[in-house]
Amino acid sequence: MDHASSFSSNDTTQKKRRATASRNRLGGYLFVAPLLLWLAATILYPLFSAIALSMQDIRIIGTAGDFVGLDNYARILGSESFWQAFGRSAIWVVGNAVVQTLAAFTAALILNQRFPGQQFARIWIILSWIVPTVVVVIIWRWAVEQFRRNQLPLDGDRPDCRAGRLFWGADDRCDVCSSDQRMGAGFPSWR
Repeated sequence: MDHASSFSSNDTTQKKRRATASRNRLGGYLFVAPLLLWLAATILYPLFSAIALSMQDIRIIGTAGDFVGLDNYARILGSESFWQAFGRSAIWVVGNAVVQTLAAFTAALILNQRFPGQQFARIWIILSWIVPTVVVVIIWRWAVEQFRRNQLPLDGDRPDCRAGRLFWGADDRCDVCSSDQRMGAGFPSWR
């Protein structure tokens, strides 16, 4: 009798543990679900939008295009200049990946050793990783400010455009170009 009751007790304990583990797993999935939905939306929407856009013949940005299916891909894949550029890009990407990986492993092995100035070297490596991003932001801000301040020609070859002033973030009609063209919010607008 003792043996049967202990077996029943172990069986009940295991069922409770499984139920608790199942609830914990479900709770974890529920907490992670909003993040997964957000990631899916921010990755999948642009992906499908780009695929749909690649199957259209769009001449002017912001206007509706004609559906051409896979013709754009056939034209690009049949182009000799595409394959030349693709080959150069592949060599560049693989070469950079190999060199950067070797340099990173070498730096990691060196910085893992004890030596005088180790902390300074680690800080220097991190700063050299952060600074290029900051420099790019500063250069872009400077370029945008230059566009805002200076009179710049938009397109001298087009009869419907003339020199104008750039207003960043404007959402109005481009009074320099033809009246059918419209600049979107966050894009430069010439006045």
